[in-house]
Amino acid sequence: MDGGFKDILKFWRAAELFNLPDVPVSKKKKQYSDLLPGEDLPWEPGVLPSPKEGKRWRHTLYFHVLNKQEVVALLSRLSDPKEFREPVGGDTCLSALVIDHQGRPAGRTYAPAAFPYGIKIVREKLDYEELPGLLRKAGEDFLKRWEVDGGMVDWRMLKNELGLLGEVAGKDLQARVQVRCISDQVDERAVAEAPFLNSYYLRDLNSLINSSEDAGLPLRTFVGLGMDHNARVDLLQQRVLLEKMHPRHQSPARWPSSPLFGLYSAQQAALNICLSGLRDGGGLIGINGPPGTGKTTLLREIIADVVVRRAQRLLRVGAQNLFDRKLDYDRWTDRVLQYRSQRI
Repeated sequence: MDGGFKDILKFWRAAELFNLPDVPVSKKKKQYSDLLPGEDLPWEPGVLPSPKEGKRWRHTLYFHVLNKQEVVALLSRLSDPKEFREPVGGDTCLSALVIDHQGRPAGRTYAPAAFPYGIKIVREKLDYEELPGLLRKAGEDFLKRWEVDGGMVDWRMLKNELGLLGEVAGKDLQARVQVRCISDQVDERAVAEAPFLNSYYLRDLNSLINSSEDAGLPLRTFVGLGMDHNARVDLLQQRVLLEKMHPRHQSPARWPSSPLFGLYSAQQAALNICLSGLRDGGGLIGINGPPGTGKTTLLREIIADVVVRRAQRLLRVGAQNLFDRKLDYDRWTDRVLQYRSQRI
């Protein structure tokens, strides 16, 4: 991968790094509260009413809540104060955690926001390659702190966490709310997941930047400077629409759904364009349409085509004994599940 392409990916990563997470506002069917030191905590017995049958309380904590505009103002001072930046609204936070119905941290649900560590990198002129390590260490340090305490979360534990986050934030990012708690009733079988605070592109961008392999045609097309406007297909033209709906373009697959809700003509034509354009040569195709016109439905049909064609390929290579083998879970790698195959 050439240096210029990596520079584009690094710029993209920097933009994603300072994507400020939203802190939820009050919603119906959920208990919303800003916790004050010394007050009873929502998970303590008797504070909230008993949940409905088959439900249990789950609490999501947002630590060190502050106004997004304060973060933008700090970034402006650290970069170019003359550049115009459109004001932003709403609150963000430094980290979040899920508390179960017993008042204990739910599994590995602690999520540190990336932007304060990005600010640390800018302030101290560190290498952006240090970001994954900083976030990983933040999560590991949290587990060490809270595993030692165990038991129900109390104000001593919360104050200790807020003190550490205050050190991360520094004097320029003062909390407007120390801890915001959103409590809602969930199915008693529901599995808690970490709150979504950071861009899901960050890990993939780090992997691409550190990879020596070619990024592939789709990504190069996406970030490339040039665009072939002559390659655009306007399905509003009747001649083009009819040509793209020709049976020779049809897929052998169909997403399992009611025949009453089949693809209409423009959807079918767009699907055929995608399949014929990407099936052999690869690349990237963008589809533009107003909300509710079926772009997601079209994507499901593409997935169905991929599944069927993979099955056809397995049959062609003689994989009749595919299910004679048992696949045992082996171990996790960073992004890929590895398995060992064992003869039954």
